[in-house]
Amino acid sequence: MKKCFWATFWIMILSDSLSLAQGSFKEGYIVTIENDTIRGTLANRSDSRNYRSCLFKEALSGNKVEYLPGDILGFGYEGFKKFEANIIDSAFVEVLVRGKLSLYRNNIDFFLKKGGEVITLEELEKEIIINGEKRIVEDQKWKRLVDFTIQDCLPNSDEIASRISYNEKSLSDLVESYNACSGEYYTVYKEKRPWTKVSIGVGMGLMDSKLMFRKEVLNFYYLNKDYKSIDPAFGLVLSFGIPRVSDKLFLEMEAYYRKANYSSHFLIDRSMLEEHWTYIDYTNIAIPISLKYILLPMKNYSIFLQGGFNYDYHLSSQTKRTMKSTNGDDINYYEYEDLFEVYKSLFGVWGGIGVKREFKQVELSSSIRFIKNSYYNEYNTGDNRMGFFVVLKRK
Repeated sequence: MKKCFWATFWIMILSDSLSLAQGSFKEGYIVTIENDTIRGTLANRSDSRNYRSCLFKEALSGNKVEYLPGDILGFGYEGFKKFEANIIDSAFVEVLVRGKLSLYRNNIDFFLKKGGEVITLEELEKEIIINGEKRIVEDQKWKRLVDFTIQDCLPNSDEIASRISYNEKSLSDLVESYNACSGEYYTVYKEKRPWTKVSIGVGMGLMDSKLMFRKEVLNFYYLNKDYKSIDPAFGLVLSFGIPRVSDKLFLEMEAYYRKANYSSHFLIDRSMLEEHWTYIDYTNIAIPISLKYILLPMKNYSIFLQGGFNYDYHLSSQTKRTMKSTNGDDINYYEYEDLFEVYKSLFGVWGGIGVKREFKQVELSSSIRFIKNSYYNEYNTGDNRMGFFVVLKRK
């Protein structure tokens, strides 16, 4: 019954999300073949899809039209990315810098344009033989092309080219330096966005956890097969973003403080009656590290997926048992402590889905998470958790 409930829940969530995603548009424009700019809204899609086509909704008519690279000169999102046709065959490219020397991107490939010539930069590997052994090394051809392209303005161009890396920031900085050196006007389309952004916030959650043990361990016959506990968790959240490259991908590190309490009652009726009360208590710090991806950006809120690794450190732990034996009128109580070892460190994986909404200065998100941790000890067969979390971060 519980599995059916959760299956129905996720189907409803995903169905609603997909239907709402059809209305996910952002302010933007297209540039027609006649070089006219028409403003409206653009589907807020991934770069991989925007390299193939754009979905545009006209402001006046509200009609949705999909344009291919041969249909328009380009399109762009207000204050963010711009894409252009006619740089490479049958695809749009993102315009990173436009000037005497321009820089474009399509997936992992970068392109320079100078004086009407388009230069393709590719990070390739080649096989060489050193002392009779085959080795794979980076092909330096793209750096030689960069050196040749910038040597008319930047001194020590060979040294500069040898130091650059094959990524958007390094190449953008280089092209900006060249254009500044040339003294001609140039445009950086995402210059208002920082390369990196760090946000800090607070989080709290309610965790439903389940410990499972092997019943066949004779020394612990009094243990239940599984133990359940519902406990609050409180902590801090640190989020790292790359707004210049993507407004959908984030790295998040969190730390939560939590106390968990498990208990059971076990009855054995034989020559004498035995009752066992078992208690497992611990206090821990959980450190989940994850990638967070905005799957469905909406106008007022967004749906995201999140997943990664989890590390638990037990600050303290206690295991104890109270046994009551009854033999006629003879009743005895026995107390036992440190029943078994609880490992100090646990490692696991986790994933979840959530919704976030942005306000003027803060971002509020809620999510449902599933966590699978490693064993607590040699008798434990798993630590499964499901939690509901709310996070409030500064923008």
